[in-house]
Amino acid sequence: MPIPETLSGYPPETYKRASNASYAVGIVGLVAATLFGYELVGFGVFVLGLVFGMTLPALSERTVHDERDEEHLAETGGIVLSVWGIGGLVVFVSMGLLEALEQFSPSSELNAAFYTWSAFWVFFTITHVFTLVRRRYR
Repeated sequence: MPIPETLSGYPPETYKRASNASYAVGIVGLVAATLFGYELVGFGVFVLGLVFGMTLPALSERTVHDERDEEHLAETGGIVLSVWGIGGLVVFVSMGLLEALEQFSPSSELNAAFYTWSAFWVFFTITHVFTLVRRRYR
């Protein structure tokens, strides 16, 4: 049976619910499979849920997401970035202080986590400045 190029006949809320449900199934599948020792299967379920959730609104002829969704996404992203940034800053500064006091010695994995966290914030800052400059000179 060929896959249709677009889906029609359903209200936008149906597509939105199905899309969100596929994300939830992917996350629950990842967590459950990891708990039972099937990490690769869980990762596969997660990726399938993510792909299906992102593809379903694109197949719809109707607008699935509106301005409220964009505002909600921006607020959620701000909260996540704040927790990630402030939490990481507190943790890494505390560990640096403990290391300076010779009370703690970081492992190579912890150093890798710190460098990854730092690289994320460097990338975020560069992207933020780029978009600000691009918006200003349009």
